[in-house]
Amino acid sequence: MKLRFITLLLMFVSAASLLTVAGSSNKRIITFYQPTVVGDVTLNPGEYTVLWSGTGSEVQVSFLRRKNTVVTTPATLDTTPHPDYATSVAYSSDGKSILFIQWKDSTLKFKRGEAQSD
Repeated sequence: MKLRFITLLLMFVSAASLLTVAGSSNKRIITFYQPTVVGDVTLNPGEYTVLWSGTGSEVQVSFLRRKNTVVTTPATLDTTPHPDYATSVAYSSDGKSILFIQWKDSTLKFKRGEAQSD
């Protein structure tokens, strides 16, 4: 009986952990096809996980590559839905620095020159 209770408890904890990760609304995957500048840091082309915490104008955004944080930078989060848009990235006039990343349910707007590399 005790073994069954422990097994059920472990299954519940595992399922809850998976739902928390799968349901995370502040995590996205993005692929850059060219060198891309975030703050002062140049990201090499490739796939990155974008994680953020906070709301409104007080958001800290981290770009991770293979689970390693490459850069963390402040940004502004706009949660206005854009259901007709695909993921898009807007660059500054130099074609390298990110101005914003827009998804269907949110937009991250970046401030230039305020990133911290890790």
